[in-house]
Amino acid sequence: MAQLVTLYSAPGCTLCRAVLEDLELLAAEHDLELRQVDVTSDPRLQERYLLAVPVVELAGTLLTAPISLRQLRSALAAATG
Repeated sequence: MAQLVTLYSAPGCTLCRAVLEDLELLAAEHDLELRQVDVTSDPRLQERYLLAVPVVELAGTLLTAPISLRQLRSALAAATG
């Protein structure tokens, strides 16, 4: 079963694009279901995450910017045990 990974992002966010590219790289290596959520589409998400994007949610853990490929790999390893 695929591991759900959610990327909270915003339009024009270059850090978000870089994290998405890293997640796509990991998805090629692991069974991941990537979901990208535009925080500007929901007032509650915008209030919670707009100043923190990119934010990655993986198995109940939140990673906030800056997020490296190494951090993503570590979080994925912890989530999959």
